[in-house]
Amino acid sequence: MNKNNYRYIPELDVIRGIAILMVFFYHTQLSIFPPYEIRNYTDSGILDLRSTKDLIFNFLPFTFGELGVELFLVISGFVIHLGFLNSQDRFNVKQFYVRRFFRIYPPYLLVLLFFIVFRNMSFSPKDILLHILLIHNLSDASFFSINPSFWTLALEVQLYLAYPLFLYFRKKIGIRNTVAGLTLLHFACTFILETFMKDSIPLPMALSMPVLWFTWGAGALAAELYWENKKIFKQKPLLYLLVFLVLLPVCKYFMVAHYFTIAVSVCAWLALLEWFLYKKQEDPFFLKPLFRVLAGIGVCSYSLYLIHQPYLFDLLKHLGHFKFIMVHLVASPLAALFIFTIIAYGLYQFVELPSVELGKRLWKKYGNP
Repeated sequence: MNKNNYRYIPELDVIRGIAILMVFFYHTQLSIFPPYEIRNYTDSGILDLRSTKDLIFNFLPFTFGELGVELFLVISGFVIHLGFLNSQDRFNVKQFYVRRFFRIYPPYLLVLLFFIVFRNMSFSPKDILLHILLIHNLSDASFFSINPSFWTLALEVQLYLAYPLFLYFRKKIGIRNTVAGLTLLHFACTFILETFMKDSIPLPMALSMPVLWFTWGAGALAAELYWENKKIFKQKPLLYLLVFLVLLPVCKYFMVAHYFTIAVSVCAWLALLEWFLYKKQEDPFFLKPLFRVLAGIGVCSYSLYLIHQPYLFDLLKHLGHFKFIMVHLVASPLAALFIFTIIAYGLYQFVELPSVELGKRLWKKYGNP
């Protein structure tokens, strides 16, 4: 890109739309077919599939929708680091955290309080406090408690807190070596956990910052290369994307390959990101409406991510009164998506945007003494 012509990148909203739909339909599949996921392997090192039903459900496209979280992390790393590069490498720590606070926390806190009050469940004071402090992902008991999706918000905040350290290593050894080091950290943690705690890996360890930091760092690397008018994939990123997507079922099926699942997904998302950033040809006419819909969903993807999971099962159950099962499997998730998107767009307009503007006004008034 032209360093003197930094602009809003609308393609990122399309990618956010893809990410949230992956997560949403993964949760939908879990809600409709709750016991389908198989993560155990046989003694011969292949996925322990017992029936054709197991095979179908474990390799449907949306079974891999949980990897939409990695796509969100790649986008986050890209956007945050591109903003830093746009500031001419001047990192104002106070301003960075003020902006991130008003972008993330007020909508999160509002939705958190709503679920605490209106979900038909009781939560301990400790659980609530851990969520308010965004450290609930450090405890097995609170990891999935109030809203299972909230664990990624805690991870995101921890990645923000580690960003100055990331910039320090970038300055000392370069961003490529920094991301390479984070990738080695990912594989080292994965190897240790799978070797010594294979049958009972605690969620706070399996989905910890050391395990997933490289995902965010990969997005930052993509931003740096984009800033320098360089590419990760020299040509045909769409072809690389297809190759990596084909490899994902292979990673799932073979135990020896499943250690590489997250890394392969990150490579796929980098290829997807690069394809959108550098595509020169006009989008085919039949894709334009699709991309507009994805961008519209992507704009409010944060709010949609915050609100959808706790009530998804109940909503699908209420929407599922169709005579034909195939109508139910298609119409109910789409209707639920429409309802949640309308609510999420309202939160985006009346909570997210005002919160960001409030942060800007407060910084302008008090941030520069």
